[in-house]
Amino acid sequence: QAADAYEKLAPIFTAQKDWAKAESLIVIGLEIRRTVFGPRALQVAGALQNVAFMREAQNDTVGALPALRESLELYSALRPPSDLNVLAVQRWLATDLCTVGRAAEGDSLMQVALANVPEASSSNVAFRLQGVHGYCLLQQKRYEQAEPLLLASEAGLRSLPSASAPMRTEVARWLTKLYEAWGKPDQAARWRSAK
Repeated sequence: QAADAYEKLAPIFTAQKDWAKAESLIVIGLEIRRTVFGPRALQVAGALQNVAFMREAQNDTVGALPALRESLELYSALRPPSDLNVLAVQRWLATDLCTVGRAAEGDSLMQVALANVPEASSSNVAFRLQGVHGYCLLQQKRYEQAEPLLLASEAGLRSLPSASAPMRTEVARWLTKLYEAWGKPDQAARWRSAK
């Protein structure tokens, strides 16, 4: 399909750090999906995440937010709140919100997401959400509340296969930042070496 062809070309330009060209191909793919499947389709929700990724690759986290919001809106309309796609976009959006100074909004989004994790879930989604929730609390300087969430997230991710390694590294970075901000240099040094 034509949208896939455009999207498959984008990584070539990404590797060359030609972000504008890569993003233009992603946007063409998105528009084709909107035309073929309609503007409110799951295929569009997924393609919007590609747009957000390209914005972040250009260090434009604020610019990624509208694409993530639209993706979440579509997934939320088409899937139940416990759907892994819904939870994943909520996690990504909350991380970005907390990064750009909107931590209270990200915190609220994580509380909703955590309430919707299926009880029998065997995936690492709950640990990932806990980590982001802890990060949002850290960004609000709510250190005592952030610490147990970040520690539980790291321990849970450590108990899982290597697929969780990148997120575990991120949580270790957040723990380092937490302890530095909290004035606990020994703990910060421990997590700095764990990254």
